[in-house]
Amino acid sequence: MLVIVLKTIYRAFLLILFTGFGCAGVFAFMDDTPERSLAVASALSNARWQVLEDGFEVIHGQSETGAKLTAFRISSGKFSFEIDVQDHPKGERVNHIGERLEALFAINGGFFGETSTGELYPVGLMSSKGVPDGKAWRTSGGYLVLGKKIHIIPSFEGMPLYAREYVQTKPVLIEPGGHWAMNTNSGIGKKRSIICLRPKGEIIITLVTGTGLSLFEAGWLMRSTKDGGFFDCDAAIAMDGGGSTQNWVAGHPELSYRGISPVHNFLIMKRR
Repeated sequence: MLVIVLKTIYRAFLLILFTGFGCAGVFAFMDDTPERSLAVASALSNARWQVLEDGFEVIHGQSETGAKLTAFRISSGKFSFEIDVQDHPKGERVNHIGERLEALFAINGGFFGETSTGELYPVGLMSSKGVPDGKAWRTSGGYLVLGKKIHIIPSFEGMPLYAREYVQTKPVLIEPGGHWAMNTNSGIGKKRSIICLRPKGEIIITLVTGTGLSLFEAGWLMRSTKDGGFFDCDAAIAMDGGGSTQNWVAGHPELSYRGISPVHNFLIMKRR
């Protein structure tokens, strides 16, 4: 009973606090918001976006229980994206590929498997430089499709064979149009890599580290503020997570995260 009372007081305190900051919408659905999502959202609401360069910003949030979130806000008109693959058959780390390809930013991509001799191969369908690889899931997950405009397409809509650059991954957290796509919450906190597309064309790339969040909890933060989220994504998809989660920012080792294992494929960003 005491725990329930304390949680109620805590939620009421947050509502008063963030109403004062003009952020009441973030907590409009506090009764439904997972506790760990709420804690990270409150930390983000007290933070500020920091400019790395024109069109490229970063924000940090960390909950008292140790879930860390770093998000990069990117203007799609100023940067280009591509899917690239390992240079070594047993995988590569994002800092190596970022430096090798003279990128500005790199993050791990889709899922992969390992042969008995340690070579990595894609799990799900992907295409880099117009060369498809892997086998498509027909219904689960979706595609991050690159081009003049970046799209997220659920797998059940079919393969994006018209595109040269795409990677299939899962799950889709928010379907295009801002439709919440998650039904269950495992409650298991892990590291996460997430791509979010905002309604006006901005891209949010998010890493969850520290004690981690479940996919449901991380996805909740991608929702619109009116639905209790933070980033207001029109669509969002999770990349491979757990030990694969890693990123690299040129000239900013403090913003880079090494991760545990080399990976097969990557999303990289360059200046236009």
